[in-house]
Amino acid sequence: MENPIVLIVGAGPAGLAIAACLTQFSIPYIIVEREDCSASLWRNRAYDRLKLHLAKEFCELPHMSYPEDAPTYVPKALFVKYLDDYTKIFNIQPKYFTSVESAKYDNDKNCWSIVIHVMTKELIRLGMTLSHHLPLNLVDNLLVVATKFIFGDLSGHQNAKNGPNDPQVKDGPIRCD
Repeated sequence: MENPIVLIVGAGPAGLAIAACLTQFSIPYIIVEREDCSASLWRNRAYDRLKLHLAKEFCELPHMSYPEDAPTYVPKALFVKYLDDYTKIFNIQPKYFTSVESAKYDNDKNCWSIVIHVMTKELIRLGMTLSHHLPLNLVDNLLVVATKFIFGDLSGHQNAKNGPNDPQVKDGPIRCD
């Protein structure tokens, strides 16, 4: 979508529902997700035997019902498939590996200024490994360059200028004494 006027933070069930509703009204949006998939809590942190604790008619997302043959209490695998189908039907395309670092409202311009950080788990791991051998400010610079190489031109977005270790570079490691 061009010229988004809405930023949706998170591609869980609520974020996907908002995206579908905005699509129905032709309102342009961007949806960002810090993980590598939508509904990451359901996919990666919920146990396999989990079922929705409310009947399916109370857990449907807007504009799409469960299949007729779905059980009353939908199991995890079927719920995840339902979310995947929902994402496809409404052409929802989250920007994965993207987290919001800060958001400020500018009263003079009457708009929000959002700073995003695009970083994969693999890059964070690389940074943690390199931090044992290199100064943190150099590690941060390498991570920022790697991010630009992997994700390309993110112009039009205000990106974090520093890497994820920046507070520690400025203030030193966080101590828990």
